[in-house]
Amino acid sequence: MLAELELDAGRPDRSARAARQELASDPYAEQLWRALMRAEDEAGNMSRVHEAWKACLKAVAEVSADGDPHPDTAALYRRLTTVRRPA
Repeated sequence: MLAELELDAGRPDRSARAARQELASDPYAEQLWRALMRAEDEAGNMSRVHEAWKACLKAVAEVSADGDPHPDTAALYRRLTTVRRPA
């Protein structure tokens, strides 16, 4: 997946763009929402991490019987949004 390759190459802006382009074709692919959240986190765009999470929840609610995202998606969001305090 292009979004993952771009993120691995240290280009979160390109990674986010690739994830968005792929989501236009498949808005229900949670692995793409995870890639987008990671890219936005890497770029320091926390507001966009939250936006991606909300859009993911909306998409999942349309197709999931229980309306819950995959546990990996929820765990990633929690990890990215947990405030890290210095020791």
